Amino acid sequence: MKRRLITGFWLSVIVLEGLAMGQKFPAISESRRIEMLRPPSKRPVRMVLDTDTYNEIDDQFAVVYALLAPEVSVQALYAAPFHNDRSSGPADGMEKSYEEILRLLGKLGRSPEGFAYKGSTNYITDLQKPERSPAALDLIERARQSSPKDPLYVAAVGAITARTSRPRGSSSTAACPSCNCPVRRW
Repeated sequence: MKRRLITGFWLSVIVLEGLAMGQKFPAISESRRIEMLRPPSKRPVRMVLDTDTYNEIDDQFAVVYALLAPEVSVQALYAAPFHNDRSSGPADGMEKSYEEILRLLGKLGRSPEGFAYKGSTNYITDLQKPERSPAALDLIERARQSSPKDPLYVAAVGAITARTSRPRGSSSTAACPSCNCPVRRW
């Protein structure tokens, strides 16, 4: 019961928002969407986590919880931009978030190699010209390697700017049914 509640919690952060950002994805029926979001029953949920980790303390807890939870298998962490009194702008916020991810991984004894990636340095200004960040390129590659039987889930606890840019980097990723990429700001 507890496992299903925790898994349900993680999957609840994954909902459609791409259309709200002005992007056009293929229509997916509600029943198909529910089927795609149903957690696997015999293995952890494969996911990537897009986070502005330095921005607020809740992101640090989310990262550590995800890394320690047996219900999910975090494949990668992506640093998201933010701008407030803790940063001089989105690029600085993303860099601080990346450094915070590295600090958390260090405390957990986990290597960042092939696991932690820098995300977008700015917010979306033109949907036709997305930023090709290391995080965006990594997500595209992971989505290409996924399948409907082994989907990749994307959870965002930061600005969805970086995530929204990713599918535009590859036409196959935008419509990739094996990558449950639609996300929600948590």
